[in-house]
Amino acid sequence: MALVRKRLGELLVEANMITEDQLRDCLDEQARTNDSLGQILIRNGHVTESNIKDALELQYGINYVNPKHVNITPEVLAMVPENIIRQHLLFPISFSNNRLTLAMVDPTNLPAIDDVRFRLGKNVSITSVVITEDDFYRFLEQYFKIEEKAPEVKLSNVEDNDDLINELNDNYSIEDAMDEKDGDESGQNTAPIIRLSNNILVQALNQKASDIHIEPQEKYVKLRYRRDGVLEEQSRFPKNIAPALTARFKIISNLDISEKRLPQDGRLRKIINGKVIDFRVSTLPSKYGEKIVMRILDKSNTTLGLDKLFIYPEMLDQVREFSSRPYGIIFVTGPTGSGKTTSLYSILAERNTPDVNVSTAEDPIEYDLEGITQSQAQPAIGLTFARLLKAFLRQDPDIILIGETRDKELAHVAIETALTGHLVFTSFHTNDAPGAITRLQEMGIPGFLTSSATIGVIAQRLVRRICQKCKVKYNPSKDELDYVGWKFYEPDKMVEVYKINPDGCSDCNKGYKGRMGVYEVLQFNDELREVVNKEGTKAQIRDIGKKTAGMVPLKEYSLKLVRDGFTDLAEVLRVTMTDEGEEKLCGGCKSVVEEHWTRCPYCLFSLKTSCHACGAFVQKEWKACVQCGVKVQTKKDDDDSHSHHSENSKPKAEVKKDDFEFNFDQIETKSSASAKCPTCLAEVQMDWDNCPYCHTVLN
Repeated sequence: MALVRKRLGELLVEANMITEDQLRDCLDEQARTNDSLGQILIRNGHVTESNIKDALELQYGINYVNPKHVNITPEVLAMVPENIIRQHLLFPISFSNNRLTLAMVDPTNLPAIDDVRFRLGKNVSITSVVITEDDFYRFLEQYFKIEEKAPEVKLSNVEDNDDLINELNDNYSIEDAMDEKDGDESGQNTAPIIRLSNNILVQALNQKASDIHIEPQEKYVKLRYRRDGVLEEQSRFPKNIAPALTARFKIISNLDISEKRLPQDGRLRKIINGKVIDFRVSTLPSKYGEKIVMRILDKSNTTLGLDKLFIYPEMLDQVREFSSRPYGIIFVTGPTGSGKTTSLYSILAERNTPDVNVSTAEDPIEYDLEGITQSQAQPAIGLTFARLLKAFLRQDPDIILIGETRDKELAHVAIETALTGHLVFTSFHTNDAPGAITRLQEMGIPGFLTSSATIGVIAQRLVRRICQKCKVKYNPSKDELDYVGWKFYEPDKMVEVYKINPDGCSDCNKGYKGRMGVYEVLQFNDELREVVNKEGTKAQIRDIGKKTAGMVPLKEYSLKLVRDGFTDLAEVLRVTMTDEGEEKLCGGCKSVVEEHWTRCPYCLFSLKTSCHACGAFVQKEWKACVQCGVKVQTKKDDDDSHSHHSENSKPKAEVKKDDFEFNFDQIETKSSASAKCPTCLAEVQMDWDNCPYCHTVLN
């Protein structure tokens, strides 16, 4: 049976250390002065501090500890949330060998110990020591600033973290959401490490960051925010605060603070200036400590709708058409943080009507959409994506969303679900749309299943928008345009695009303001299904997609955004620049040409250089043909030859020994008979004007 808690005065009377009259007089004085009972008893000479210690140890059978003689580190203090400290009149004083020592006014308060153990994890053992109420309130005065609750402050008033290291002002508004249990942290009675962690979150939201990186280095802790897709360093903290800062974020994310050897994933929710903000937290052991990365999920800044994502009507109509199909599977691919979930929910928002049953399996649930059933996968208890998907099939679904297809089992179940009359949306991690098909091949999904079930693939990236107020007109050089594969030339007109103003303006971040999507849509047709059914390569799928399905590659889409003034060439180079599947352009008229063509059929520009003696292809930097040894004819020589043909109808002169770089006797020359093309030596008829094989102009 638990001991009945008694007050300090009762304990001292029972131990015959003071009389009831002395206790009554001291209680009356306490009512007048508002001082603690222990202070009054000691001041009046009725007891000593040692008497109080003996009475408590006698009552509870455990040791008494005077907090004045204990140095509590910030790391230890951050292990127990402040609301639990205040609620249960306890605080941590040391942590060693996975054992936490708690100083408690009432050591018999088992629910309080269970509450702390739940926060820290089952692997942490707890030892209690006893303190007086006076000790507890002196602890609060020393470690927690007591003041009236400050009014809510706008985000723009949050101070820099560099200043907060020296003077951690609570000049901001932050409190826990309804489903959190850490209590009020709005600036009152909070420890410095708590105010610092709160300020990191508030500043990130203020700067419209998407990710927070806290990275321990050898001599300091680096804080970086990802803004508009680019990491920017914000502050550097002293290295000695790293353990306390890490422990604080792990505690409020419900992670095991004693586990420092393995990565952990968690989440936390805060209400910052009236908005509910979710943070997805990940820890990673590194050389100099645990790195923490937090993804900010601000639902208030997300506007769902396909018309908000696709700015070109033809692609918008294409996506709406295949997302309105009654059954099949649609893949959305791209790297982490490229907006795949936003695209999936934008499609769901348009299909979410009262006459359809929509179910989603996610980890975590990033958006709340009214009218659909959302389930979160929990692999720790065996609730995997595949298990959820199988359960959905017994719930009479029409549309199913799978947050991410990660393995062969889930991919197989998803495709079979699509083949049985359901519409399935899911995401993949691949570089482009054709890569999603080859990824399924790597997972062991047969081509006939993929080709039968797949409606289409949407690949995407995010590029930064240039600020429309301060953008600068710019005429890129020919070398720049050729390097990025520019194909939007207009006759007799210089290419004019926009670039950022590096100084920026009051509305932007160094010339950029927000981000927008770059998309590549691969819609399946009969020709593409035939290639996929035969386990075609990525290059074959891409080629068929561009020729028959109208697929616009990611880089070409981003160049269209440059042409229309939404972004700049620097973002194309940073995000979508690749030579994979690159189309070849004519050097003369910039038309798209095939790889095997030797001359452009539109302007007769020479696409490949051929030896004028044997017809073999040669490279521009070669001085002699590797097949026959003849000196390579330059473009100037070729132009002179064509000019000579137009002025004279004389047959071409025979090749001379001076044209060769080495001994003429070592090779076998070929005569330039009049019935052969002088360039490729193919048989030609005398009345032909051009060679049909290499397009050389004939007599």
